[in-house]
Amino acid sequence: MFTSEYRLTINIFVVSHAENENILTLQIKADEMYTKDFMTYYKDLGILPEGKSYTDLLGLIKQFFDRLN
Repeated sequence: MFTSEYRLTINIFVVSHAENENILTLQIKADEMYTKDFMTYYKDLGILPEGKSYTDLLGLIKQFFDRLN
């Protein structure tokens, strides 16, 4: 996922917990973009803490699956 100044990488981990039950873990990794001498570079900002970014992403995922029904 890209924005004008950041690159976001979304990781979704699915772990089997019990029969017919799974645990989903969501991570959003951010990189800040900058340009120097016509080259684009990225600075690793690490994994974003819980908050609005995750809420917004989960909302988009829910909208996608709601459209399938």
